[in-house]
Amino acid sequence: MFVPQSNLTVLDPHATAATVTRNYSLMVYETLYARDMAYKSKPQMLAGDVVEDDGKRRVMTLRPGMLFHDGTPVRARDCVASLQRWLKRDQVRSTIEPRVAAIEAKDDRTIVWRLHKPFPTLPFFLSKAQPQPVIMPERLALTDPFKPLGEIVGSGAFRFVPDEYVSGAISVFTKFDRYVPRQEPASYVAGGHDVKLDRVEWKVIPEPATAANALATGEIDWIELPHWPIFNLADSAIVTAAVLITILSIRGVGYRDERRPNLSSETSELQ
Repeated sequence: MFVPQSNLTVLDPHATAATVTRNYSLMVYETLYARDMAYKSKPQMLAGDVVEDDGKRRVMTLRPGMLFHDGTPVRARDCVASLQRWLKRDQVRSTIEPRVAAIEAKDDRTIVWRLHKPFPTLPFFLSKAQPQPVIMPERLALTDPFKPLGEIVGSGAFRFVPDEYVSGAISVFTKFDRYVPRQEPASYVAGGHDVKLDRVEWKVIPEPATAANALATGEIDWIELPHWPIFNLADSAIVTAAVLITILSIRGVGYRDERRPNLSSETSELQ
C-alpha cells in the first residue's frame, strides 16, 4: 500500500507535467528512451538506434515481443502516432519540430526519423520525465490530445485497473504477466523492470498525521512525500518496538520517501 504525494486525477501522460501522473505513467507505460541514475538517456523500448546520413537520419529498431496490455503487439506506427500526439501537447514541440522533417514507420519494428540537421540530443527529449512521450496503441494515439483518454492501455510492467479506480481514494495496478523486461539491471527508470509485486494499491491520505500513523501501524507500506513533522515518529511510543524504520531515502536524483518499519528496499521496489 503506497500513499502518493497527491491525488491521481489526470490519467493522460501526454497532457500534464504532474508528478503523480508521471509516477503512474512509469508503471503503466514505456518510452523509447529512459534515464538512468546518472541521468543519461538509455534505450528502453529500443533494441537499436543507428545514426546515418551525417546525422540527418536515425533508424530506431523496437525490441521484439513487446505487447500492449490489450494483447496487441507494439508496432512502429503506434510509436509514430504516440510521439505525434505528445508533441501536440508538450512545449518541447518548438525545439523538436524545426529539426524533424518526418517520423515514419518503415515496418512493424522500424522507426525512421528524417532530420533537417543532426539532432544528437533527440534521445534526451525522448526520455523526458514530464510530460512523458509514452507509447500507446495507434487507435488511442490518434484521439484528440486535448480530450481525456477513453482507455488506459500501455505496455509497461503493470496494468492500470480502471474498475477499481476511485479519484480521491484509491488507484490499483496489477502485474502484466506478459511483460518481458530488458536484461540489464534497473537503474532509476531505465533498464530491466523486473517487478516483484502482483498488485500495488495507491491510497490517498491527504492528512500527513493520518498517513504517518498508518505507516507506523503497518496499514500502509510507503509514503512518497512525507512532511517533516513525521520524523518525530522516531521518538513516539507507536514505533518504539520497531527494529527498523527507514526515515529518509535519498537517491542520486534527490528523491525522498518514507517506508513502514521493517520494509526493506528490496521488497518495496515498484519497478
